[in-house]
Amino acid sequence: MVSAFDRESLLNKYRWLGVVALYLFFLILGWVAFPIVMLAFPGLNDKGYAFARIVGLLLFALFAFNLGSLKIEVTRALLLYVLLAITMISVAVAGFNRKKLQDLIKKQVETDLN
Repeated sequence: MVSAFDRESLLNKYRWLGVVALYLFFLILGWVAFPIVMLAFPGLNDKGYAFARIVGLLLFALFAFNLGSLKIEVTRALLLYVLLAITMISVAVAGFNRKKLQDLIKKQVETDLN
């Protein structure tokens, strides 16, 4: 029987590497969810960027939980597909709001450089 927990994995041997990997996952999830969040918070100056990570995490968990509730085995591959699905939805939303997203990024870069 194969164990789901690999004690020899680098992420399990070095805790700091696991923390970095988790932080990078949340960062990427926030970037992926931002175009969706931008629709929900158009009145905020940052268009909801502060909420992007938590909304991304909630979407990720919601999709995974619902698929698991449908008796679909939740594996690493399924979780990657969930992330891919959220990314595809976000890319579609970003495509419709390309101009607003470009203006916001340009404005933010200018603000950060000054």
